Amino acid sequence: MDARGLGRFAGPDGTAATAAGDYGLENAVFILTLTYLKDLAEIDALLPAHREYLERHYREGRFLLSGRQEPRTGGFILALGDDPDEIREITRTDPFVTSAVARYDIIRVTPTGVSALLGDGPAAAGLTGLTVIG
Repeated sequence: MDARGLGRFAGPDGTAATAAGDYGLENAVFILTLTYLKDLAEIDALLPAHREYLERHYREGRFLLSGRQEPRTGGFILALGDDPDEIREITRTDPFVTSAVARYDIIRVTPTGVSALLGDGPAAAGLTGLTVIG
């Protein structure tokens, strides 16, 4: 772990790396989980603003996939980024967060495999060096 408590990437030779690009990834990948802190009526009132937030970050190439948790207790986002602090700052601008109705947990991951069903999608998103399975 580094000084911020974030994990490091481990390369094929077992050495630690601090950037995804050292091992074939142009961007780090983050799983963002959103937990609702208030009732659904308050969440629903903010959905239009939250959707605008999502759309903005999709257009900027930051977000790859998002949706609700089932049961409806929060949501998730699969995000690309270079810096965990940048991702944290992005989550702080979500209207759900600025209105104190939800909070994020951020998990940095190192993808190593990908389904053939995704075709060239991962490479188009800057994720290279993955083992295609299936």
